[in-house]
Formats: sequence, structure tokens, C-alpha cells
Amino acid sequence: MVRFLIYRPIAVCMVFIAAVVMGIVAYRTLPVSLMPDIPIPVVTVNISYRNSSARELENAVVKPVRVQLMQVSHLNDIKSETRDGQSLITLRFDYGTNINYAFIEVNEKIDGAMNVLPRDLERPRVIKASASDIPVFYLNLSPGETDSASLLSEQERNLRFIELSEFAGSVIRRRIEQLPEVAMVDMSGMVSPQLTIEPDIRKMQSLGLTISSIEDALSRNNVNAGSILVRDGYYQYNVMFSSSLRNSEDVKNIILNVSGKILKLKDIAEVTVVPREQTGMFEADGKPAITMAVIKQADARLADMKDKIKALVRQFETDYAGVHFDVSQDQTQLLDYSISNLKQNLGQGLLLVILVVFIFLKDLRLPLLIGFSLMVSVIISLLFFSLMNLSINILSLAGLILAVGNMMDNSIVVTDNISQYRERNYPVDDACVAGTGEVMIPQLSSMLVNIAVFLPLIFLSGIAGAIMYDEAIAVAIGLSVSYLVGITFMPVIYRMAYRRADLAGTRLSLLKEKIFGKSGLKLNKIIDIENIYLKGLDFTFRYKKLNILFYILMIPLGILILILIEKEKMPVLTQNEVILNIEWNENINVTENRSRVNTLLGILKSETVQSNSFIGPQQFVLGHNKYLSSSEAVIYIKSDIPDKIALTERKAKDFLSKNFPESRIGFEPPVSIFEKLFSSGEPPLVAELTMKNPGLEPDPAIMLSAAVKLDSFKLKGSGNRIPLQDQLVLVADMEKLLIYDVSYEVLLKELRTMLKENTAGTLRSFSQFMPIVISDNSLNLNAFLETGSVINNNNENIPVRDLVSRAGSRDFKTITAGKNGEFVPLVFMPEANEKDRYMEQIKETVNKSGSLDVRFSGSLFSNMVLLKEIGVLLVISVLLLYFILAAQFESLSQPLLVLMELPIDIAGALVVLYISGQSLNLMSAMGMVIMSGIIITDSILKLDVINHLRKEGYSLIDAIRTGGHRRLRAIIMTSLTSILAMLPLLFTNDMGSELQKPFSYALIGGMVVGTFVSLYLVPLTYWFIYRKEGIIKN
Repeated sequence: MVRFLIYRPIAVCMVFIAAVVMGIVAYRTLPVSLMPDIPIPVVTVNISYRNSSARELENAVVKPVRVQLMQVSHLNDIKSETRDGQSLITLRFDYGTNINYAFIEVNEKIDGAMNVLPRDLERPRVIKASASDIPVFYLNLSPGETDSASLLSEQERNLRFIELSEFAGSVIRRRIEQLPEVAMVDMSGMVSPQLTIEPDIRKMQSLGLTISSIEDALSRNNVNAGSILVRDGYYQYNVMFSSSLRNSEDVKNIILNVSGKILKLKDIAEVTVVPREQTGMFEADGKPAITMAVIKQADARLADMKDKIKALVRQFETDYAGVHFDVSQDQTQLLDYSISNLKQNLGQGLLLVILVVFIFLKDLRLPLLIGFSLMVSVIISLLFFSLMNLSINILSLAGLILAVGNMMDNSIVVTDNISQYRERNYPVDDACVAGTGEVMIPQLSSMLVNIAVFLPLIFLSGIAGAIMYDEAIAVAIGLSVSYLVGITFMPVIYRMAYRRADLAGTRLSLLKEKIFGKSGLKLNKIIDIENIYLKGLDFTFRYKKLNILFYILMIPLGILILILIEKEKMPVLTQNEVILNIEWNENINVTENRSRVNTLLGILKSETVQSNSFIGPQQFVLGHNKYLSSSEAVIYIKSDIPDKIALTERKAKDFLSKNFPESRIGFEPPVSIFEKLFSSGEPPLVAELTMKNPGLEPDPAIMLSAAVKLDSFKLKGSGNRIPLQDQLVLVADMEKLLIYDVSYEVLLKELRTMLKENTAGTLRSFSQFMPIVISDNSLNLNAFLETGSVINNNNENIPVRDLVSRAGSRDFKTITAGKNGEFVPLVFMPEANEKDRYMEQIKETVNKSGSLDVRFSGSLFSNMVLLKEIGVLLVISVLLLYFILAAQFESLSQPLLVLMELPIDIAGALVVLYISGQSLNLMSAMGMVIMSGIIITDSILKLDVINHLRKEGYSLIDAIRTGGHRRLRAIIMTSLTSILAMLPLLFTNDMGSELQKPFSYALIGGMVVGTFVSLYLVPLTYWFIYRKEGIIKN
């Protein structure tokens, strides 16, 4: 096949040029995203019921809905979290469930449950999750700072912010969503207007008017009766009957007839447009703002979206000078880093290939050919990305980066082998055919071995398999393409480059002699690598048992370090950003919450460059942040340097512990894409406390007592404060209402008016709908209950205290429930080996209470399932490796030679990681995988040439020495290229250096040890196995 190809160079070149052109076109059309569009099997149901307590909402709405939803097909788990006025039900389905069908079925179940739910309940909102729903970044809008802005009154500032909210929703949002790359813009922090009527109670009482009088007047003047079609002769037309209120002036001029006297509403009440009472707020740098979470289309190119939005924002800043625009929490930086990392790896790899190959082979054409073939392999890989419907994302880029090391290895091996045949005076044509043919089968085995390591990962159950799919397929594509390029394209361009020893080649030879001869820097005189290798080989065979013992001791050393080394999912990134999660643990409203947050930000001002505060419940349609109550806040803080983050955390802790000792604060880095993918956010161990009698609701006092007892054991993660809230219960005395002839509706309206919750109608102003609220600011709740009065049916004032009694109650702030009903979750943070001890201690404590039961959940259980699956797949991978190598060598023992070096190489990587202070994490594991692939390739090629030499009649020791000599340059070149490419990453401190350092240390450590194993241990072990055998017969 190779001879056929090298005699048709134009045809081969045309095929590869066409593939490269299509690859370039494919790259320009491939979607670029943060991550693949993974169908996450999760559906959430958001229930909102204004003015309901958590207990009322749970019993009247959430529980019936949850019972209905438990009948949905393929449901794996269901969990609800209910707070005052809001509940979130999360349904997790078996992976592989068609999420679109599940979404439809959930909606059908909710429609079926609506008949038994309160009539005034809004239909629950159903949302299906997707990995592409993660915001690319947040765009914050706030009123611009001007000289006149500081002179505005509070009401004028409020109206200005209302106008900004309307402008953001109707103009900015629509302009951004018109971009084809944008899926949606999710907003929070907006303020809606409401028309407030504040009656003068004394005037009304003197005139004998009640709140109902105002409500009746509003109803009479805000009528839209529709229209009637009138036929008049040959014509017909609509006659509309309407007496609608359009603006605040219409409301002020409403006419009231009081005992024959005509009054306007503005004579007895103040009518103003004010912001609707906010249940949650968003602030940027301590000032009210509106935030927009920009979400990308799944198939759009991220770079195009970024460029277009940046241009649009610049245009906004020019067109709307009174609005300040600011971008925060930009998630695109990690993808930019991944793309630049691929470019850097390719660039460094090419330069090092050129340098190393030039030094070893003393020829500039060979490294240029290798670099050219590497670029061709990468570009053609992108063509197959398009054919396999892969996007360019962090995972597929990671797979391609993993494959680049093996791409260089393949090209180096082919060119070095052809060059060795030329050094033995073979003609160029014969050298290309023999050199490529000799390594074709071993490289095929090497490619299959590397693919066999990655491909089984796609069979992991659940989302883990979906996450690994893009990376595994990208590795398989990269390795397959590089193999095809190596055995088809490389010999063709090699023959084209060396077909004639023309003048240019002669001049190049003279230049080469000038560099290596005249300067006196002949490499073989400075470092005689071949001589050093042979001396090392002689030493190895002279002290066989000592060498075997040394390498065997590496395995227990690696196991010891594996036990001692710190383990984590991802390296801790040194960032200049932090997220503060605050629970004040008090019954405070969102205004007080905001005041406390701003006080804290004032203390942290010197360390803060940018801050975003999510205070109380947010208005996002999609769940970008966890649901917050009015007493919770999430604060994003950005500093100019990472060193200030620790000071920020310390100051915040000191402030809260001193001023708000009951509060709870937590710190976490802004969640990166890797964290979102590889972290479920589930705590290690959750004890779910329930009542033994399933018909009883959890008792707060009993649960609190159990939590306090568990805290006394000082378990990791203990200190579980069960958030409780005090409630005021007003009970109307129905007997006294009858005695005093007071209508229950009148009493309720007075209470609603005092609490600013008496909505008396809607102001329809074209496309805008503004609620009309009657409120009374003259008294607070306690004063109203003590000194307030209501008018009975006889127009008499009756004290409220004679009609209403007060009582107190205490209940959970958040009511959590699952398939088995309500439970109270307590979070613990044990290590994996402490799980059983923690569970026994918790069970013993709970059983002593007599009335409680406990179930357990958490990431320790889900991780155990994942680890078992990984263990099974690891066994499958090892078996696949053995089968491939056994077929390659036609031997049952030689595959063990290759496999036995893996634990030694990994031990070397662990030693370097431990000495350098790095942890064992996903990045270091990726470094070990790449290292293993390169080392296995070297060993396969070396064993293959030794076997060929023995078939040609060489004795065992001569075959080992000659085979080692023939593969020496290729092994040293690939090892040096890989190691030198990683060295610069050890000394960088830019973004992502923490991700690259464990990767680099693991690869360097494993490559150093693996190179010695391939050069010395593999031939020594080979000798031990075949020392009693002679020449292999064909």
C-alpha cells in the first residue's frame, strides 16, 4: 500500500488538501460553546403563591402536586423545598429518559392537579434543565451617575429606576435576544410600578366613608364592558362601552358623592405611582441595578456571540448615555484559555519537535515535515468533529489536547524509522516503504490501546458518561487521524522532500556541518547518547536482580504516596473572585437584608473592585442561583489581586460573628464550567430525619434537640442550625364579630390595607398593567391591633383589639420533602473511610429519641456507585489492552511486559506530584493517561523490533541491544519533546496555571520514569522470559 501511495504523490496530496480545506470550512461552521449540549435528566417545578406561609403552601399545594408527580414515568427521585410564598420541586429522571417527553408528562400531571389546588394560585412553572442554560456572562444595567442625579428626591429616583426596568425589558433585552447566537436573556432586579392610594383616615371617618367606599368608586370608574356590533342600514360598526382608568390623573379625579356633596378622590387620599414592594433585589457595587443572564444558543459559536454583544454594548453606551453597562462573571474566559492552551501546546510542540529532531537527526526538513503533518492531523480532526456532530467545547478541546502528544509521537516514529533505513543505504523509495511498513502494525496497536483507555468511559451510567463522550470521541478521532496521516501522508511527503539531493539539499548539508562542525558542538562528542544507553544496558544486565528490585519497590512506594497524597476533584484555582453565601437566620425583610449587605460591603470596600449582590428571592426564570429567602443573600466579590480574597473572607467572618452571631456565612469560588460538570453540589453525607409515625409532621422542638445532640459529637460538618421562624397568628373572634355586627370582609380589608396588600383594581395603560393598591401608613401592625378600629354595619367604630386575638407559633423556615414525605436534612462532611462510623453514631443518637427515624443520602453513596462502574470499566480497559497486545505480538506473555510498566510509571508520577506539593485530581490523572499512552507506544515499538530481529536470526541479547539502538532516538525524542513542552507551564502564573501544573508534573514524572523503564526494564524482563529460547522461527 505504501509503495502504491508514494508513486502517486499528486493524488495523495490532492486528497489531503481537500480534507484540509474541508476541515477549515468545518472549523468555521462548528458550534463553539462552553460545554456540549448535555440533556440533563432534571425537570423543576416552580410554585409561587403570594402571602402564604411555608406550612400552608406545603399542605395546600406542594404535597398534592408532589403526589401527582410521583406517578411520572422513569422518575428516579423527587425533592421539594418550600418557603414562604415559594416552592421548588426537583424531579430527577433515569439517565436516557427523553427529557422532552418527561417535560410533557410533568405538565399533564400538573394540569390534572389544578382542580384540587386553590383557585387564586398561578399555574406552576415547569422548566427542563440543560447544560447550555448556564449563563455565558451577566450584563448589569444601572442608572448613570450625573450631577443632577444626586439632587433627585427618593420618589424621583424610584420613578427613574422603574423607567430603567421598563427600558431594559422592552429595548435592551429585545435587542440582545434578536442576535441569532442568543437563546434568551434571563432578568432579575427589575422594579414594577404600582398606583398607591393612601386615604386620610380622619377625613374619611368624619365623612362616614370606608375603604369599601373607595373600592366601589374604583370599580364604577374602571369598567370595560366590551363592544356591541350595530347594523345600521347598509353599514355595521362596533360600539364600545368603556370607562377605563388610564393614568394616575384619572384616578385622582374620580368623583365621589358624599351625602349630596361632590368630592374627588384626591381630596380624601394621596394618589402616587411608587415601586411595587420588592421581595428580592439585585445590586451592583452597592447600588440598585438590573442584571441580565445571557444564554447562548446550543449550536452557536461563542466567539461570534461575544463579539456581537460587545459591539452592541458599545453602541448602547453611545446611544443611552444615562445608563451604565457592566459585564460580570464572564464564563467565556475558561474556554478562551482552553483554545489558547491548544494553540500553545501546538506551537510549543512544533518548536520543540523542530529543535529536538534537528539536534538528533541534524536535518531541518524532517522537523518541518513532522510539524506540517501535525497541523494536517489537527485540521482533519476538526472535519470529523463536524461529521460526528461534536462542538468545539472545553471537553472536546481537552480530548484533542490529549491526542496532540500521541500525534507528535506517531510522526516522530515514522520519520525516524525511515531515516534509519536511509542511514543503512536504502534508496529513498525503499526506505519509505520499509520504514513505514515496519511500524504500521505496532502503531495500529498503539492507537487501539490508547483508544481502549478512553472509549469505555462513554459507557458510564448517568451524566458522567455523557460528560466523557465528547472527550473520548475527540481522543479517538485525533489518534485515528494521526495514524492515517502517519502511514499514508508522511511517507509521501518524505519521499517528495528527499527524492533529489539537489543544490538546496547540498547547501543545507553545508549549513548543517557549519552549525555542528565548525562551532565544535558536535552532539555525539558532547553527549554520546548511544554510548550512554549501552553502558546503562550493560549495567542493567550486570545487576539484574538489583534493578528488578528497584523497579518493584516503586510500586509499594506509589501505593504509599497514593494513600498520603491529597485528593480532590479539581485543583484549587487561585482567583481574585469569591462568592459569599449569607443566611442571617432572623425574621428580617429584604430591605433590612439589603441594609446589612451594604454595611458589609462598606467594610470590604478597600478589597473590592466589583461586587454583585443577590438579595432575597430573584426573578430569574431559570434557576441560575439557588432559591433565596428574604433573609438570605449571595454576594459576588472581585478583587484586583488574589491575595486580597483571604482578607475579604476574614473581615466578613469577623463582622458577622461580632454583630450577627446567629448568622451563617459560607465562601466558595465562582463555579467554573469544570465544577458545574464534575461537581453535583451534593454534600458527602446527609442525614434525613423523619418522624417514626409517617402521618405526623416533623416537630421543630424534637428535631432541634436531635441536631444539638449530634453537634455535641463534633462530627465534621456538624453545627447544623435548623433554620426556624417565628410566626404571628391572628385569630378573629367570630362570636364578637356577630355581636358588634362587623363584617369579616371589612376586617380583612382593613388588615390588608394596613399591610399594603389591598389590591383594589388594575390600571390599564395601553400595554402596561399597573395594580392599584390601597394602603395605610398611619399605623404599624402592633399599633393597629392595639389602637386601630373598624366601622361596623351601623357606621360605628369598633376597636380591633376586641375582635382579634394574637398567638405565636414556630415552624421550619424551609420545609423539605421527598418520596417518603417531609424530612429535615442535616449535612455532614466525613471522609470516605469515616462514613460507616458517622452513620452508626447518627443512628444511635436518633434511635434514643424514640420518635425519630433517619435515612441517609449524599455524594458518598453516588460516588461509590460511580467508582464501582469505573472499576469495572478499568478491568474492561485492561482486558482490551491485553487482547490488542496479544494479537499484536502473537504472545500471551509479552503483553504483560507492557502492562507491568504502567504501575511503575504511575508511581513515578505520584512521587513527583507529592514532592512538588500537588494533589491527585482530574488534571493530574489526565497527565498520567497521556504519559501512559506515549510510554506504551514506545514499548510496543521496541518489543516489535526485537521480535523482528530475532526472526531475522539475531541472538536474544543481540536482538535486545540492536532493537534498543534502533528505537533509542525515537524514544528519547518523544520523551524530550513531551517533557520540554511541559516545563514552561511549571513557571507560569497566568489564568489556569493551577490547572496545568498538576498535569505537567504528572506527565514529567511519569515520562522520566517511563523512559528508563522502556529503555532498561522492558528489555531486562524480556530477557528473563526468553533467556532459555533461541531464535524465533518465521
